[in-house]
Amino acid sequence: MHSPSLCEEGEEAYEEEYLKRKDMAVLRIEEPEQLDTTFFRNCEKNYHPAQVVIEFNGMYLANMRNVAMEQLAESELIVVNRCPEGMDRSGFRRALKVQNPMSQLIFEDLKGHIIEPSEEDLPYEIKGDMIEVGDMDFGIWYVDAYEHPEHYLHKEIHFLAQAFRPKGMEEIMFVPVRKIMTCCAADIRFYGYPCISDGKIEFVPRGWVHIQARFEYKSVTGSGSRQPVLHLSNIVPA
Repeated sequence: MHSPSLCEEGEEAYEEEYLKRKDMAVLRIEEPEQLDTTFFRNCEKNYHPAQVVIEFNGMYLANMRNVAMEQLAESELIVVNRCPEGMDRSGFRRALKVQNPMSQLIFEDLKGHIIEPSEEDLPYEIKGDMIEVGDMDFGIWYVDAYEHPEHYLHKEIHFLAQAFRPKGMEEIMFVPVRKIMTCCAADIRFYGYPCISDGKIEFVPRGWVHIQARFEYKSVTGSGSRQPVLHLSNIVPA
């Protein structure tokens, strides 16, 4: 069950047929004072929502910045909608990531379609031969490396990760992993790409290490399917 709360009558309305089809319930809020701890506890008790979505009008940023920033700092997903063509999304990304580095940030165009990330949306520089991936940016890099390997091909990638070797993997390989939240705090898992070396790779299992590796896109199994692969240049305990 999804239970969006309606705090302001806008240009678009939820059709009853749509609500039934999506198993959604709209709760109308007449006064700001209703949005308190008791309200959300009752929502949890009565509807057991899979996700809570709060839409803030842009006026909040202009007139009630402190209130909006408090909510942004606790959000797992931030959607910036109605973005016109040519809008400087990098400025929004920097401002929002300062408030909440762990949040997932999505931009939508004027028609409500998700805008595919471009180079300007990435929180790190990719034009040089060495790419520094910060602790908070590993998830973004992991997804972009799979979807746009051309951004990283033959370049050196440097990041901090935990060293992991699945059972049966050769000693010349391991997987540097980080925890990534895919949808909510309850769905945090380890993700990473295989890393290969010419010789045996030694490390403390699950130990934190600084990795520098050359990014390639190729097959590492007999299936023939290609994926991001890291060629180890250096590994140092953190």
